[in-house]
Amino acid sequence: MNDTFFTVKAIGAELARRIYLPIVITFAIVALILIALLSWAVSMDLLWLLVAVPVFGLLIVAALILAVVGYVFKRLAPSINKSQRKQVSVFVDKLQSLSEIAQTPKFILLFKIARDVVSPKQSNFISSSVQNSLALKKDFNELKVNIITK
Repeated sequence: MNDTFFTVKAIGAELARRIYLPIVITFAIVALILIALLSWAVSMDLLWLLVAVPVFGLLIVAALILAVVGYVFKRLAPSINKSQRKQVSVFVDKLQSLSEIAQTPKFILLFKIARDVVSPKQSNFISSSVQNSLALKKDFNELKVNIITK
């Protein structure tokens, strides 16, 4: 397997995990609230059963879809050791940081830059952005070498 492809696969798996986990947690909380509310409503009046049955069915289908997606993510993720996983996690942190900067509205960027100018600190928005963007290619190449060699 191509080492670049393997590295990108490891990075993609980490990104997918970071997106998937909050979705599952949110779904579980919403499902529990819905189940509790509908159970209470059905106990008050059996006509609520007409609403509860389709909602319970949809919750089951959604849970099955989430479980299948989680299984697919787990099967497609490359097997890497703990130190490699940490390196991938650090790389993904930098990647997400740059992604957040790119998606940040201009007035918020202007505010952050103005804050850096007004109150200079050791680690500020501008320096961290530049360091992350300059280090990303080097970090990717190091990650590629470390994932393949270990």
